[in-house]
Amino acid sequence: MINFLQGNSKNIKKILSISFTIFFFVFGIIELSRINFKEYSSLFLSLNYLERFEITLFGLIAFLFGSCYDFILCKYFNLDLKKSSILKVSFVAQGFNNFLSFGGLAGAKIRVDMFGNEGVDRDTTFKISLGALVSEILGLIVLIIPALYMMGSNLNKYIYLLAILVLYIPAYFLLGKFKPNKLKNIADKNFPYSFLDSGVKTKLLLGSIVDWVVVALFFSQVVRIINPEISINKSVFVYVIATLIGILSFIPGGLGSFDLTAMVLFGSMGYSTSHIFISLVIYRISYYVVPWLISVSIYVVSEFKNRTKKVIVSQQVISIVLSILIFFSGLTLILSAATPEMLYRIRLVDNVFPMAIREISRGITIIIGILLIVMSRGIALKIKRVYKLSLYSLLFGAMLCIFKGFDYEETFILLLYAFLLYISRDIYNKEHVSTRPRDYFSLEMTIFIVLVLYVVIYNITHDINFYYSEQAYSVKWLMANPLKVILFLLFLAFVLSMFMFTRKKYLQFEDVSEESIGSFVNFMKDYSGNHFTHMFFTRDKNYFINSKNTVLMQYRTRNDNLIVLGDPVGLEDDFEESIDEIIDFAESYDMKVSFYEVLGKNLEIYSNQGFSAIKLGEEATVNLSEFSLEGNKNKNLRRIEKKMESGNYKFEFVYPPFEDSFLNRLKEISDSWLGGKEEMGYSIGRFDRYYLNCAPIAILKNEEDMIFSFATFFPIVNTKKFSVDLMRFDRENSIGGEMDMLFISLLQWGKENGYESFYFGMAPLSNVGTKRYSGTKERVLKLVYEYGNQLYSFKGLRSYKEKFHPKWSGRYLIYKNDINLPDILISLLHLIHHTNSDNEI
Repeated sequence: MINFLQGNSKNIKKILSISFTIFFFVFGIIELSRINFKEYSSLFLSLNYLERFEITLFGLIAFLFGSCYDFILCKYFNLDLKKSSILKVSFVAQGFNNFLSFGGLAGAKIRVDMFGNEGVDRDTTFKISLGALVSEILGLIVLIIPALYMMGSNLNKYIYLLAILVLYIPAYFLLGKFKPNKLKNIADKNFPYSFLDSGVKTKLLLGSIVDWVVVALFFSQVVRIINPEISINKSVFVYVIATLIGILSFIPGGLGSFDLTAMVLFGSMGYSTSHIFISLVIYRISYYVVPWLISVSIYVVSEFKNRTKKVIVSQQVISIVLSILIFFSGLTLILSAATPEMLYRIRLVDNVFPMAIREISRGITIIIGILLIVMSRGIALKIKRVYKLSLYSLLFGAMLCIFKGFDYEETFILLLYAFLLYISRDIYNKEHVSTRPRDYFSLEMTIFIVLVLYVVIYNITHDINFYYSEQAYSVKWLMANPLKVILFLLFLAFVLSMFMFTRKKYLQFEDVSEESIGSFVNFMKDYSGNHFTHMFFTRDKNYFINSKNTVLMQYRTRNDNLIVLGDPVGLEDDFEESIDEIIDFAESYDMKVSFYEVLGKNLEIYSNQGFSAIKLGEEATVNLSEFSLEGNKNKNLRRIEKKMESGNYKFEFVYPPFEDSFLNRLKEISDSWLGGKEEMGYSIGRFDRYYLNCAPIAILKNEEDMIFSFATFFPIVNTKKFSVDLMRFDRENSIGGEMDMLFISLLQWGKENGYESFYFGMAPLSNVGTKRYSGTKERVLKLVYEYGNQLYSFKGLRSYKEKFHPKWSGRYLIYKNDINLPDILISLLHLIHHTNSDNEI
């Protein structure tokens, strides 16, 4: 049972979180239906601006007490930081933790980013985050006993709950001294109970008690502003119990669970639900929303002051934060349209804007609100076009808030969000994003839930009975206004089309122009080529050049895969940085990068980027200085050489440009060799007249000068190495041994002309999965190698090349995640088995 719980802890937490969310959502609708919103509005209006300012100010003061953990831990780790810097980091981290939670991960990421900007190493930052995380709960546990005592409750009812919770305090102090066996490996380095000594633990305990006491007292004072008859004892009791329920619900910030628990507990004591609701709203705004908005502003400004640094994680956090802000902007607009304006504003608006303009503004406000909710996904994914649309929608929405009822609070918030979005504009670099069928379902469900909430809130706040009233939005009203319902459906279609605005549009293959070929040739004049450089002239690949114009990579795309052929070429010092750039380039189209047939010597570069590797086979290379036909091991090769001499077969190179008659003969040989099979591509050349005219062609001909075999020369520019690509002979008039004759002649020619190496190409799956600790993927490939000869002569190919005594080196496929590997392999097969004419691969 314990093993099951440990192995499925994440799933169990997700199920509990979803279950609690559904429960509190349904229960919340029931509780909200009991609230008198007219009374709610009058209560809110009864607070003057000075009272609102005081509540906000005291909320921020209470919030600041949460910084004690960072101050204590920074001093403990001897960090030489200004107090203002610690306060800034702590304030922002706590703001994100309170609002987003995610098990403390939100605050931990903030600390890593902001403390990193102050020169603190990641390990220390990680320890500060862990230390704060395990210490924050202490004060709440201590507060439970006096809270129950002040209520005069029978402690026997809660003795088991108290025992479990209170046991955490001695465990907090003792776990560092008595380390469990399962934690011995990490206890000294990452175990917070171990790297914190008793002295700092005591300080953190006292700090936590003060923190929770101050917040509990602030909560009680907010409650007593609207409900002066509620005692501090009862308020603190409700706060402690509701906070515990919020923590156990696994919902970020305890949103909904804390509030509903507090409403139920106060309701059971006989207090007005409407009064409690307004108190909770004020508490949420003053202690959660306002500090979080300040935290967002500080964080965004702080990160963009350090924009010259590489802050990829920061950009991701910023985009998620702004996505949440955009979502809440949409929700704010919809709620603003659903709730009645304040009475004094209605009188003012009546004198400025006609009713028609206000009603149109209300309708458009709802549309803009839903649109912002939809667009929040695109903001999280950093899509450029969605950023622009969201910015305009925020500005337009702010203007509508004025037209429909002088809602200057909403106007200010939307303008603030627009400003934060604008100063973050540089991170929005993606052109498109992929969508799946479930995304459309999620969109439809989101719109449906939002509209249901709008109708519920509108009906409740305007005293409209959904079943019996004849006003909007009752059943009778919906039946009597089919045109408006149809217009709504058209609007829904419009929103879906806006969602399609962010649909996937992967990078497509572009036909290779003469200008592109010229640029490629000019680039290669300054750098050495590799085994695949000459393949560009097949014109079935595009190329990527880094920002420094020092590194080039050939690639082809299929669906969401961008597959680079071979290693980069150019300045080796810039390889790693250029891989960063092509990853960013691919991600701007929501695509994944992989590298096909790379050398083993470069694996470290890809490993540093977080890639995985799988061996595809081994490549044969002949050292020409050592090549000879002498010796007993080469007697078969000498026999082939003698056959050439006795048959008067001639080997020679023919140089471009080629005559049509010459190419026509080679085409006949090629067709005979193919035997009706289709040409391949991508990493393999094909019979293409343009490609053939880009290099010399080696031929074998008989004494009547009839060509019966040929091989296309494959130069490796600016090196002493070469290879061949197409090697074909006339099967119908075969004399036997044509390939051996060609290879022997090529190797001898290369040696005589000063070349050092000859690449024989790869033997697929050769020597893959043969080691004791080879992975599962490699072992599967080994089985293919052993038993797949009916489909492809894997062993025969290696055996044939062995007769020339080459040296073997591994070739690898580089990819990001195992889950994507099947899709990448399918894409590779598709690329290799499609011709150049097929541009829609």
